[in-house]
Amino acid sequence: MLESLKLDYPPTHGNSRDANKTLEWLPCDDEYYFKKNMQDPVKRKYIKSMGWETPGCFTYKMNSQGFRTEELERDTESFVALGCSFTCGIGLPLEMVWPSLLASRLNRRVFNLGVGGCGLDTVFRIADYWLPIINPKFVALLVPPMGRIEVLDNFGWNIMHACDIKENFLKHWFLHDENSKINARKNILAIQYICDTLKIPLYTVDSKFLASTDNARDFMHQGPQGHLDLVEMFAGQGIDDVKKP
Repeated sequence: MLESLKLDYPPTHGNSRDANKTLEWLPCDDEYYFKKNMQDPVKRKYIKSMGWETPGCFTYKMNSQGFRTEELERDTESFVALGCSFTCGIGLPLEMVWPSLLASRLNRRVFNLGVGGCGLDTVFRIADYWLPIINPKFVALLVPPMGRIEVLDNFGWNIMHACDIKENFLKHWFLHDENSKINARKNILAIQYICDTLKIPLYTVDSKFLASTDNARDFMHQGPQGHLDLVEMFAGQGIDDVKKP
């Protein structure tokens, strides 16, 4: 029954349209906000101190599936990182993003399957298709904000937020936080089931515990120190035990 319901094609997502592209900007790290932030003396000073004042100083290089990572393939010694924009690393060079930092710490290859703006529904679809193919050593999931649900319409997969409550269904959904919590729990348990079936560990950190210690270039996401702190959060779960010999 479960196999008959599984998608038999690579799942599309918010960055699928950027497949095989190298981009200077991604929402919310776009040219408009960059110019706006550079007009603020405090933000301009910070951006310059980080060496980010020149557009193109770092880029978003997407693979053929629209992920900010190398091409996906089977690698039983690798690990997979799942999540939203904090995982994709919006506003930061790739080497400063927590999956890259964790890969260096553990001396392992990482496939970063983070997608900006997504929720756990998207993360589940990605995990359901790609984890059996990659068959990694373990999975590290940074749980996106819970107040997001995914809906397929004629324009593709859309993420609905609490601010989108125009229709009766969404009004009822977002009226009670329990709906988001239950949806999140179902998706995390489903991802855990996939990992258990593949006999690989799942390490999970909830994004609600992220502290605003510093900023990415867009001033909407965690900066380099925030990503270093995230690595320590994962390390606190015993992830160092899967270091290569």
